[in-house]
Parts: sequence; structure tokens; C-alpha cells
Amino acid sequence: MKEQQQEVADKFAILTGIYAGYCETCDMWIVHCPYCHHNWCGGDCGCGYAMVMNSKQAQLDQMLLKLEDEK
Repeated sequence: MKEQQQEVADKFAILTGIYAGYCETCDMWIVHCPYCHHNWCGGDCGCGYAMVMNSKQAQLDQMLLKLEDEK
């Protein structure tokens, strides 16, 4: 399943231009700030992208949920 999730994360990055990586501590896929590249699991990085990052995290979560629903 993780391989398929990686494919979704890669597709997400291509579509949005925002990198998503797997956070072992949070045990989930997390978007990264397009400015400083800090992962979003710690919350706002202070770069002014909070609303965008919340929206993109929700978009990524929906894509991953769709993958799970297809199983």
C-alpha cells in the first residue's frame, strides 16, 4: 500500500508543485512548504503559506482516502 501512496504523493507534487513526504513520527503523508520546504506536521512554519498548506494537506488527504476506498 505504501508504494501506491508514494505514487499518489508523486502525482500530487506534479499536479500542485508542492512536495509531499511520509513522516514516520506522524505516520502519515505530509505536504511541505513551497518556500522553506519544512514539513507541515509541525504546523505553521511562519512563511505565510498557512492557508495554502492547510488546503493542500486536505487535498492530499482526499487523494489518499480515495486510494484506500478503491481497495
